[in-house]
This record gives sequence, structure tokens and C-alpha cells, in this order.
Amino acid sequence: MLVTLDFETYYDQEYSLRKLTTAEYVNDPRFFIHMVGVKLDDGQTIVASDEADIANLLYSIDWEEATLNCQNTHFDGFILASHFSIYPAKYTDTRSMSQALYVGEKSHSLAAIADRLFDDWHKGEELSDSKGVERLTGDLLLSIREYCINDVELTYSAYQEMVEYMPAREMELIDLTACMFCQPKLLLDVERAASSLCDIQDSKKEIIKNSGLPKTKLSSNLQFATWIRENGMEPPKKVSATTGKETWALGKNDLAFQQLIADHPEHDVVWRARLEAKSTIAEKRTERFIRHAEVNEGRMPVPLNYYGAHTGRFSGRDKINFQNLQRGSELRKCLIAPDGYKVLVVDSSNIEARMLAWLAGQQDVLEVFRSGGDVYADMASKIYGRPVNKKDHPTERFVGKTAVLGLGYGMSAAKFKMTLATGAMGPRVDVTDEEAEKIVRTYRKSNAFVTSLWKTFQKAIEYMVAPKGTWKVKDLLSLGHRRIELPNGLYLRYPNLRYNISRANNEYGFHGEIEYIYGENTRIYGGKLTENVIQALARIVVCEQMLDIDEVLQEVGGSVVLTVHDEIVAIVPDEHAEAMYEMAIDVMRTAPQWAKGLPLDAEGGVAKEYSK
Repeated sequence: MLVTLDFETYYDQEYSLRKLTTAEYVNDPRFFIHMVGVKLDDGQTIVASDEADIANLLYSIDWEEATLNCQNTHFDGFILASHFSIYPAKYTDTRSMSQALYVGEKSHSLAAIADRLFDDWHKGEELSDSKGVERLTGDLLLSIREYCINDVELTYSAYQEMVEYMPAREMELIDLTACMFCQPKLLLDVERAASSLCDIQDSKKEIIKNSGLPKTKLSSNLQFATWIRENGMEPPKKVSATTGKETWALGKNDLAFQQLIADHPEHDVVWRARLEAKSTIAEKRTERFIRHAEVNEGRMPVPLNYYGAHTGRFSGRDKINFQNLQRGSELRKCLIAPDGYKVLVVDSSNIEARMLAWLAGQQDVLEVFRSGGDVYADMASKIYGRPVNKKDHPTERFVGKTAVLGLGYGMSAAKFKMTLATGAMGPRVDVTDEEAEKIVRTYRKSNAFVTSLWKTFQKAIEYMVAPKGTWKVKDLLSLGHRRIELPNGLYLRYPNLRYNISRANNEYGFHGEIEYIYGENTRIYGGKLTENVIQALARIVVCEQMLDIDEVLQEVGGSVVLTVHDEIVAIVPDEHAEAMYEMAIDVMRTAPQWAKGLPLDAEGGVAKEYSK
């Protein structure tokens, strides 16, 4: 049975989902349900606004046989769980379905979905009339009631329009993603997190103190630029993408600032202090985790954005980004399993590098993976012309690692040098322009099948602008107008893909005076499309493995509770922990049917906390 549902709740200027996380909003003392609209299968939408009527309506439904369908299931499903202890058999979500089917579109709100799917049916705008009104009466009550009915009917019809195009496994992923939030299993060790917060704050104070500069000077762009000039350097500038005016380029992601840092290591204590003074990410994330746990009685609902990226990768949402938890960080270790359970973690090893070599047919690299060899050391040996190993040559191996992970999609020598110099992927390493160019040439010469794949995808871009006939890349990826069909039945989409007359830049794959763009003005070229495809394929593999692992875990009382990039995190009863870990590793090492010959590997562990 499909239960399409929509809650309308009180909100005001300060108390809203714009200001609070979903968990904070739903568990706040001000939370009040104005009404709920419910549609069972294709029946008439029923609206209840009295507290007793709402409870009676909801508890009259056989939720053990129900699939909950909402436009924002993280919100409505969380209300059901938090205020009514209702947990449906399955979840679905029209926003998530739209994200998967209409990749590249700006919005997946119900209003945008309605405009996209229906010619003359639009979402109402009456909700704003209820802002700040604690109890709805009279005409306003009737108006919001009609608004609620329209939302429910739109959500139901949108589901019916989209569901036939959604692969069954993707619908299972939407369900699992909603479960991670609406039925949380992970806990937070609040005491340890609070201690970590103090350590972060103390460390920041010490780093700033060691610089010899006041925090005000480090935080102010103007004052810090003045300090740079006073010390014989020129502060870099850029044109603001927002205002179109010239401004300081002193942010951690500004390449010119990164170059300044690389060129003047004698001021490392100041550069580090500048970055610490400007960054509050670690503090705010830890504070938000603590608050998140406090309003949920210690549990940690995991808000993930299904199909958050163009390539289908998950992303963070709801002001809490679980995707940016640094490996080995103290905050990770604060996430723990409930009593009687362990945290199980399995991580797919180098899956994008493996997928790239497999799709390109780079057999020598595949053999290194198959034999259990060190592909980073192997690349470093080619770069330096002598044997390199992890133990004796850590710096050289790191350069090889950066080459494998960074050069596979057409990165230039200048950017490769900058990547090493700024420590973007690990320790800082300085190489000359000539050395960087030699490394890039060595990579491309020794990975000729990979560079050939870039050319294939450059031609694919040209084909997708104006397709003629049929073309399937590598007998796997069917090309169409502005899209590529993936093995799971979804598509990589490039809305408004077109060519643009531009200056040549052959190093990035542009041919002659033509470059290709999509969306508003996003460049796409052979190397970039290769990266998109590889990330999308890797995402399919890991997500299907996650579903397979969760299916087995459910049989012993466990479940997948989080995914971070290529990691799968689960909880499992103590007595089944080791057996389930071995099962999960086996699953992660098994290639899908469409990727025969793809050598996969995984690592991980079992502990009380999320310790990997």
C-alpha cells in the first residue's frame, strides 16, 4: 500500500527549517502540527487537523504493509517516527526520484517537479499566509487545507509519473537513505565530542599565538594583505564571481594564495594561523554533532542527500555533512554503536583508479591490482626510473599516488605541481616546472589506453550534441542526445550541451577553437567526461554492494547506517560482528556482472566506535 503524506506545521521568522536542522525543528517545544494530508493508494486525500483526529488517522494505517511516499521524507518520516513512533515498511521520496531522473536541473522542489511534469498543475503558495500563526482558524484553515490536499495529490501524481523510470535498486537506495535518518542507530559519545571540541579550540588558540599576529589581523583580508606587503610579498587578487569586482584571493581554495604559501615556506606558522583564524568548520561541525545528539536523546540521524552530485554520489544535507568526516578524526571516533552492537566499516580500495584502468583496458595497471601490488609505488618507479617502495621511499611513492589519483583525467603539469606544493592530497612536495611536465608525460606515455579513453569521450561529447545513429562506448555506455545511459538504467545528463567558439586549450581536450559547455556555462571535455563516467560507475558498484550487505545484515539484526564516499558503515550485533565483516569484505571484492574482470578489493574493521 502506498501512503502519500504531507504534514503542515507551525513556523515563524526564527523558528523554521531555514534556521534549524530537521531534528532541531521537529523536537523543539514550539513544534506543532497544523494538519496532515493522507492519500492511501489512489484514494481520496483525507485531511485531519484536530490532534486526536490526526492520531486516529495515522494509527488506523497498517504501516507494516505500507510504503511512505512524501516530497521530503526526511521531514515527514521523521515526524512520524519522533512524535508517533510510526515506522513504515518502506520509504520513498519524490525529491530523490527527481534528483536521479533529472540530473543537472536547478531545483527538485515540489513546485519545480510540478512545472516539469505537468502543463497546467502548479504547487500552491498559500503556506506563507500561515507564517507565525500558531492556530489556524476560519478561512486560513480552509485555505491551508486546500493547499495540503494539492501537495498530497501532486506528490502522488509525481510519484506515479516517475516511478516507472526508476530502477528497482535505486528505489531501495532511497529507502535505505531515509532509514538512516528516520530510524537512526548510531549514537554519539557526547562527552568525548565535548572534549574534542575543547581540544580544537585550544589548538586554534595556540596556533594563532605562535604566529605572533593578533587574530583580528589574521581574519581581516585587508589587514592580512597589508602584512603580506610589509613582508616583501604581493597579496594575490581575483575577480569576485558574485560581484564582478576585484577582491583579495586569500582563501584556502584560491590557487594564487596556495602558490604564495608554497613559494614562502618561511612563513608557515603565519599561513597556518591565517587558515585557522578563517576556518570554523571543525568547531561548528563538532558543535552541531553535539546539538544533533542532544535533541535526539543521544542518537545520530544521518541526513544524506541521495543523488546529491551530478554523478550520483551522496552529499550532505540539513546543515550536517557526514561526507566530510576526515579519516582518523576524533569526531569519527565519537560515533559509536549501541550496547550489544559493534560498528562495522568496509572501504572499497582505490575503486576509481581500478575502474579507470578497467574501462580504459590498461592491462598492466590491472595486473598490478590483481596481483595485490602497490600501484602507487609502481607509478613512482616509472617516474623516477628506479624501484620505489612504501617503506623506504615515502615521498616518491606519494608523488606516484598523486599521479595515479590526479592525472587520470587530464590534469595539467601546472595544476599537478600546485597540488603537490599545497599539500592538497597529503604532505607538501616541491617539484620544478620541468619535473612536473616530465611526470605528466611519463604518466600519459605509460597509460596510453587511459589517454585514448579521453579522446573517445571527447568524441562522445561531440556525438551527444547532435547524435547520428547509435553508439555504445566500450560496449557498456549507450550515448544519446545530451546523455549517457549507465549500467543501472539511470543517465548521466548534460542539459543544454552545446559547443562554444573559444580560444584553444588543447591541454584540457578542447579541439581547435571549439569548447563544449552545458547547463549555464560549465565546461566539459574528454578528460572531465571520463572523470564523470568513472565516478558514476564507481558509485553504482559501491551502492549496490551496500544494498547487498544491508540485506544480509538485516537477517541478524544489523543494518547499514552511513556511507562516506567509498566506505560503508553498519552496526551489527556483537556475536555476529566478525562473520558479518568477512561477508562484507567478500561482497566488496565481487565485481558486478556488467564489469567482468574489474579487480576490486576492500579493507575495514570492527570496533565499538567508527574508528577507521
